[in-house]
Amino acid sequence: MLRRVTLFFFICVFNSCLVKAKDEEFILELGQNGSSAQSFPAWLRSVPLSPTFYARRDFQIFPPEASPKDLAVTLYFNEPEFGFLRVFWHSATHAEMVSPDLLEGIAMSNQRTVLLRRTLLSGPGVLSIQSSEEIFNVWRIHWQWLEAREVLLPEAGLDDAPALLLPNGPLLSEPEKLARQAAPAGDRWKGDVISAKVTEAPERIEEGVDFFLELLSIPELARLQVDLNGVPLESEVSVWVNQRRAGTLNLLVPPIFGGGYLLGKEGKAEYIGWRTGQLFLPAQLLRTGENQIVFEVQGVRTSAGTDPVALRNLTLELRYHSLENSRVKSTKTLLYPEIAQPIGKPEVFREAKDFPQNTGASLDAIDPAMRLFAE
Repeated sequence: MLRRVTLFFFICVFNSCLVKAKDEEFILELGQNGSSAQSFPAWLRSVPLSPTFYARRDFQIFPPEASPKDLAVTLYFNEPEFGFLRVFWHSATHAEMVSPDLLEGIAMSNQRTVLLRRTLLSGPGVLSIQSSEEIFNVWRIHWQWLEAREVLLPEAGLDDAPALLLPNGPLLSEPEKLARQAAPAGDRWKGDVISAKVTEAPERIEEGVDFFLELLSIPELARLQVDLNGVPLESEVSVWVNQRRAGTLNLLVPPIFGGGYLLGKEGKAEYIGWRTGQLFLPAQLLRTGENQIVFEVQGVRTSAGTDPVALRNLTLELRYHSLENSRVKSTKTLLYPEIAQPIGKPEVFREAKDFPQNTGASLDAIDPAMRLFAE
């Protein structure tokens, strides 16, 4: 009897929380050309538009006055080979480019989150989403009112980097806040640990890509971290270093809440978006000079072809036991300045061979002042 009362009480509390949660978040499913038959919550309204050359959807937003919050808007979309996907906010008193381009140049399904700060949402306004395609390529939008907190995120165990923590766990780091590709970071030191970024932009890897890292000395400890998109949830990713298997990548399984999961044929689940993976690398697999890194993804080659898989933020974290007599001058011309390295520390060179061409819209000319978040 006690179990039944307890369970009944739990269900009542859960349903009460569920109603409150539904008032603060909404998942909008969009059909062809951005159409939807769903009923909208009181704080959101679809704005009818006349036909234009570019596909576009406008949404009128009425921020809650009683408890001002931030609004996270996660877009799920199919990236075209060329083009853009931009977000713009305008109200009676203010207009701002929220993101000049959300595409990452991977030409596959993806998700990106923009955060509208409460300072921007001082009153009703319209959020415009514009695609370069003739047909609106956003098929799901997750709206969520929340209170984002600014935190310092340890970057690969090194210097703390600013980020935003959402209540249900996701972190938005600086490149995500800017909605653009950040300038490639140089080698970064903290004590006797160096963080070497191997890749400079997202890349498609399903056809096989060899990544190369040149070491001038062998580290004592090594750790690999990478973001992958398109890896089936039930598949393993093997990492090969210098033609020797280093192990299986520990890939994050994202929480089920939110809109990232899809159910396909026969109830098979699929996750849309980036997942972070890590792997400890035995130091004996590394060698002085050029080191080759290859990722082998299971389950992406089928009778119908090869499913797309993308990679970004491939980083190696290396710790050296002794730094004596290991100073080496770099002969590589860098596009971006390296952070100055203390005397006596070895340098790491990063190189990737046979990268697929990045076909996304270039963001090099975008004004850095166009930030994803309203200050």
